[in-house]
Amino acid sequence: MKAFRIDSDTVDYFRGLDPFDTLDRLAMKGSFVLGSTDSSNISGEDEEEPTGLMVCTIETDRLVIHWLFVVPEYREMGLGSYLLMLAFEEADRRNLELVAARISDEYGIDDPTWDSWGFFVNDIFKVADEEGCVWRTNMKDIAKLLNKESRLDENAANAQGLIPLKDLSGKDLSDAAEKLNKRFAVSMDRPFEQQIYSADPEMSFLKKKKDDYVGAILMRKGINTWYMDTLLTEDEVDEETLFRAVLYYSEDYIKVGDRIEIEIKSPSVEDLLDEIKMPGARYTVNYLTASVSDFRKMKKNAESE
Repeated sequence: MKAFRIDSDTVDYFRGLDPFDTLDRLAMKGSFVLGSTDSSNISGEDEEEPTGLMVCTIETDRLVIHWLFVVPEYREMGLGSYLLMLAFEEADRRNLELVAARISDEYGIDDPTWDSWGFFVNDIFKVADEEGCVWRTNMKDIAKLLNKESRLDENAANAQGLIPLKDLSGKDLSDAAEKLNKRFAVSMDRPFEQQIYSADPEMSFLKKKKDDYVGAILMRKGINTWYMDTLLTEDEVDEETLFRAVLYYSEDYIKVGDRIEIEIKSPSVEDLLDEIKMPGARYTVNYLTASVSDFRKMKKNAESE
């Protein structure tokens, strides 16, 4: 049984193994997606059903596994371990330090027989001191929310001062990153320059007042899903106005059928979503991480036995 990279031509073939739309990340920079079947040839009349799927993205110093799944009939055959080994080998080739498994409590809802958490807990993976939430919704419901509140003029006013990343020159962006790093250093989990690396310039914005940058919201575009990773403001009031302004602005860019996934990295963002009665559902996310160097040692020991 062979695994192969999934691309835009083959992605729909594996949708049945992806109830949480993680394959939408294929369109993002640094994605690494593998699928497996009984045959490496997935075209023609004799094509077989897919047997496994692994969806990964690349961050600054680690490879993140967002979804790894093996169909029930092919479990206990080593396929999941094989896909996991390929993830470590990919991370090693890219000189990354860690492999992380992102486990959402949403995963147990669709197929309780697939224990994502139990699969990754082993001698290499350790529970990381990293926990958060995601809020999943769709643009159609958000549009209804914005229109129902009769706050269109206010949202339009808030949109004043929003600068899309695509409108900034390299020098302006460096200047903005320096100012935002100083202003929000305590609340940022990594430097702003790194955060904008994977941001979509069309739907990522900086908020400017006079000659200073006072906020930022960064989003990434998948196939049919937008991912909001960063929301930086000085206080909760600014947080809400910035968020509403971007939602207002996005109505012209995000398709009605598109989904939105919001990474909740602070209690204030969660409170904000509750306050504005954001449609959708919230899920807890945990991480397990493993050292690539530990994988190398384990592999070397196995080869010497």
